[in-house]
Amino acid sequence: MKKNLWLPAIALAFMTGCTTSHKTLYHWGEYETILLNMYTDPGEADNYTQITKINESIAYAENKGLKVAPGIYAHLGMIYAKNGDMPNAISAFENEKKHYPESATFIDGMLSRASAN
Repeated sequence: MKKNLWLPAIALAFMTGCTTSHKTLYHWGEYETILLNMYTDPGEADNYTQITKINESIAYAENKGLKVAPGIYAHLGMIYAKNGDMPNAISAFENEKKHYPESATFIDGMLSRASAN
């Protein structure tokens, strides 16, 4: 009888050990959907929608202690720049550079173009 009690517990422990959680290194939020919509159905991803969704994703990541995926701050900066909101564009570009210093050369180029306009 004692053997029969251990068998389900061992089977459960084995099955639990085999499961994997899908945890990614970065928080992408709706970024991939935004990009897909931007190219396939531009009306679904106007600048205002992109800014709103990206800022929501960034806020969610920051509240959960997750790392925002590379390029998201830069994309946000680009959309702000397209809207003529240069202070927020520069802030977003600086955030990209702060979180991903390896992108400094690229972001510095974007900052110099943003400052020129």
